[in-house]
Amino acid sequence: MEEFSFVMTLAAIKKLAFQLPKADQVKLAGALLDRLPPYRKPVTLSELEHRADEVESGKVKPVSSAQFDAHIARLRKSI
Repeated sequence: MEEFSFVMTLAAIKKLAFQLPKADQVKLAGALLDRLPPYRKPVTLSELEHRADEVESGKVKPVSSAQFDAHIARLRKSI
């Protein structure tokens, strides 16, 4: 039996994706982002000091990375 191979270019895939309804585009983007490793932006020492000051003053309440990831997952499911 002969094997069939179908290859699309990135440009063709993007063209099709842009024709989807916006809600489906958001779901597709989320699905693609879910396949990537977590991204953690590096921060400077001054930014860390600023964040620590905000926590110590009570201006912000820290959350764990697991809590943050769970919150993002809930947001994605609601779309």
